[in-house]
Amino acid sequence: MALTSEVKRSLVEYLDSQRPLIGEQAVSAIRSSNEISSSERLTDQQLIDHFPKLFADLIEYLLTNGDSGTRRRTIEGALRHGMTRWQQGYALVEVIREVGIVQRSILDEGIERFFEENSQWSESVHDVRRNLGGFFEDSVAGSVQQYVENFTEQLRNANAKLLIANENLSRLDESRLRLIRTVSHELANVLNALTLTVTLITTGKDETVRSEMLEICQRNVREMSELLNDLKDYSILIAGAAPLQIEEINVRIFADELRSSFHALTQDAGVRLELLIDPDLDVIRSDRKKVRQIITNLIANAVNYCRKPDSRVVLAFRSLSQDFCQIAVEDTGIGIPSEHLDSIFDEFKRISPSEDIKGSGLGLAITKRLVEELKGSIEVFSKVAHGSRFMVTIPKTQ
Repeated sequence: MALTSEVKRSLVEYLDSQRPLIGEQAVSAIRSSNEISSSERLTDQQLIDHFPKLFADLIEYLLTNGDSGTRRRTIEGALRHGMTRWQQGYALVEVIREVGIVQRSILDEGIERFFEENSQWSESVHDVRRNLGGFFEDSVAGSVQQYVENFTEQLRNANAKLLIANENLSRLDESRLRLIRTVSHELANVLNALTLTVTLITTGKDETVRSEMLEICQRNVREMSELLNDLKDYSILIAGAAPLQIEEINVRIFADELRSSFHALTQDAGVRLELLIDPDLDVIRSDRKKVRQIITNLIANAVNYCRKPDSRVVLAFRSLSQDFCQIAVEDTGIGIPSEHLDSIFDEFKRISPSEDIKGSGLGLAITKRLVEELKGSIEVFSKVAHGSRFMVTIPKTQ
């Protein structure tokens, strides 16, 4: 028989009056369950915090016989509850079992007791059970839907991260392979030259020739040593094995130390090194060793490509904003052709094929990696026969 409005009204009033007792029974049953271990992390209040909304939806479901609007709101409430339990660390099966316990508490403890006390309406018990069975089916469906959406989003994010990681690994593998090939080639060239020179030294009788060959031999050894040192630095950067060592750096003192360390190099090359320091930039907090290596590489590179008389290299420290500063190295050297600007930071990239250009070809690649480790960026502007300007932007505080 159809549920009369009188039965519905009386049942609603009864369930509302029994809500605290039903809540206590549900909490007790959840606590007693060995299959909902995540509930141990929650307080009793957290376990029943959804009861007011659940009862409101249940009563509306009962009064409207579960029409489409009521079912939609029931599922929306279950979605929110599913999200809450997801955030609280519940597994999907635990949510389903918890809904089952609440269902039994309401149907068995609430509904059965009501009809025992109101036997004149006992024939309606099956209709009520069927009606509220639909309510709990929708509740489970909503909670499951939320979990599926959460799992799907989590899986999508994990896949995206995995793709990025795979791409990075592929690039890293390509970079390492290119590095190995180039290093093998470079070392082979140096060793071949060294072997030939040593042979000439040991077999030659002319002291002048022997002296020249010895000087060449020493230069080849220096080049090989420089290549190996740069290779060691670059391999550490690729592996990410050098954590930042943050300290306070006084910019003026730091710049003066750098100028002193480059005095011999610039004097020997006939290059004038100038300092420009923004008075608003007193102190930065960064990795002193890495900042020093960045500047050292850029100045060494600038000096290397200065071939004109009275060439000049300028090292400038500027404050860009409250959070960022700029370190710029500008030279009046031979400049970089525009077609090379995009690849200037590649491993073993040389902008000049000249034999008298020193260096391993790794300096700028190392510099770019160091800048990235400091969460910064590097730009280069250049004009052939006029010079180049490298600008490094890093946070004032790491």
